Amino acid sequence: MRITKLISYVLICFFLVGCFGSSNSGDELYQNSFSVSLETEDVDKNVIKLEFGQKEGATKGYDKSIDKDTPPSPPEGVTHTYFATIDKNLLHDYRKLGVQISDWELKYELGVGESLFLSWRILDQLGGEGELVLTDIESAFEVDMTEKSEYTVSGQSSGSLLIKYRVKEN
Repeated sequence: MRITKLISYVLICFFLVGCFGSSNSGDELYQNSFSVSLETEDVDKNVIKLEFGQKEGATKGYDKSIDKDTPPSPPEGVTHTYFATIDKNLLHDYRKLGVQISDWELKYELGVGESLFLSWRILDQLGGEGELVLTDIESAFEVDMTEKSEYTVSGQSSGSLLIKYRVKEN
């Protein structure tokens, strides 16, 4: 009799969670990690390699064993691109695994010219039905990073870009 009640209880719990979702806020439904390799290049062909995505064990801030800190700021006249976080400036910036919404702020300061060429490659699949969009602070443009693999920003010697990861709603 006790086993029957226990099995009934487990089945009811399983049914409730399966039909109505778990009690979390919806931020951690998808557990697939992903990573993107990103290169920035100025008009003098100076290339900076960056990476971002979601990984197990990562947080929103700096994670010593996962993220990669930038070297000291270069002298004036040398291009500098990095992910700006609350803790540090990073070349590799991974976020908590499974979060449905993540934003990366990519800051740049060009040494010469006013054009920054970006190219990227998605190394691991996006979690869930994820979408990845490159835009600027004003949302003046949007580039679907899953459909395209490059973009050029022109007209400014410094600025901020946003990379937005969202899980598509069905």
